Amino acid sequence: MSSDISLAGSHNGGAALGHEAAEHERQFREILDFCPAALLVVDEDGRLLFHNARLREILGYSKEELDLCDTRVHWHDLAQRERIIKQLRDYGGQILNEKVTWRTKKGALVHFLMSYVQVAYRGGHVSFVGGKRVAWAYDITPLIEHQVQVVEQERQLREILDFCPAGLSVVDEDGRLVFTTGGYESCLAMRRRNCISSIPESFGTTSAIVNVSLSCCSSVVDSFLMKR
Repeated sequence: MSSDISLAGSHNGGAALGHEAAEHERQFREILDFCPAALLVVDEDGRLLFHNARLREILGYSKEELDLCDTRVHWHDLAQRERIIKQLRDYGGQILNEKVTWRTKKGALVHFLMSYVQVAYRGGHVSFVGGKRVAWAYDITPLIEHQVQVVEQERQLREILDFCPAGLSVVDEDGRLVFTTGGYESCLAMRRRNCISSIPESFGTTSAIVNVSLSCCSSVVDSFLMKR
């Protein structure tokens, strides 16, 4: 009788430990799902073995759609993908903060900073059955789009200044021209590289010309900036 009780107690204890381990795994997966960075684990052929909610949110797919999905369909530049994988296979280790571009379900481009932090090459080990590469991906699309917008705004501003009725020039500490507009060049009727040496004395110093030019163009520049 005592041996039966002992075996029953051992069985119940093992079951409790199993339930506890399963609960810990569930909680851990939940933490990964709510991580602000996308997480993906792929096999040798690039099929998704694990992906968190953030990756699904960014790409616009359901969990069922991404399970065992071939990630090559998402890469915008397959040549870059091949180069990254070849480097990992040849040398192992990690590749951190690689700028890559993927496509969403709707075909939009999304920009990632992707870090391969764990790979099963050159003595490396991935703690996921069948996994070969583990990567974290940070969505930097808003940052890239902002940079593009800034460049475009700068181009528009330069275009506005070029059509300003007054000339504009910017000089460095030594009086060398850094930037001029078409109006400034037309006023002096010469190419930019010869402007400084031919400034009429009636204008005074080069800094005075800059101040006058900037004053004339200020209303145009202010109008442009207000529209932003």
